[in-house]
Amino acid sequence: MKIAVPTNDGVTMSRHFGRSAAFLIFDVQDNSIKSCETRTNAGRCSDGPQQSHGEECQSGGHSHAGVVSVVANCELVICSGIGDGARQALEAGGIKVMLIGPDAGPAERTVAAYLAGTLVETFASSCGCHR
Repeated sequence: MKIAVPTNDGVTMSRHFGRSAAFLIFDVQDNSIKSCETRTNAGRCSDGPQQSHGEECQSGGHSHAGVVSVVANCELVICSGIGDGARQALEAGGIKVMLIGPDAGPAERTVAAYLAGTLVETFASSCGCHR
């Protein structure tokens, strides 16, 4: 199983799926993390990851298809914020989305909590950044 977590610094989970600089892709086997790779988010808003949560992309360079293609072979995305369009595109591609609180800490610890069954999912439908 592959689990994707958005990141801006290669360690912690970023607050917004589509605007993250990259994704940490955790390869999970036998309920433990076997490896982790970093994939650049080629479809992110071209204004860059410095944009704060809730701001619109000024350049119009946002691509749901581009973002989804980066995590296409993953079964799960764990994030704390995601727009409705990106969420729908992921789910249409068979990728489950799990929303959690924004202060999850290091991405590896978040995935380990998921594997242990202790990660608490929020039930918000999206980040609300396009309202």
